[in-house]
Amino acid sequence: MEGGDVIGLVSRTSYSGARLQYKQAETVVAKRTICDYVSYVGGIEHVDVTNKKLILAATAALQKFSAYLNELRVKEANDAKSKNREAL
Repeated sequence: MEGGDVIGLVSRTSYSGARLQYKQAETVVAKRTICDYVSYVGGIEHVDVTNKKLILAATAALQKFSAYLNELRVKEANDAKSKNREAL
């Protein structure tokens, strides 16, 4: 590897690590928010699951998570292709 290749590799790795840490922090905040709400209403049995806003928020969260997983799959596939090309 030349000097520029190493710098590019390090910056991509740092960026990926930072994104992963951000997603993990975002997940912790979301879980904490849900737990706080369940405690606020007096338990899981008091959560109104027919609430339209709650249903829409859950649907949007699932779509975002699915998009994130697809992005990871594509990235891994591209990384594998790049490694195969470098090996040749």
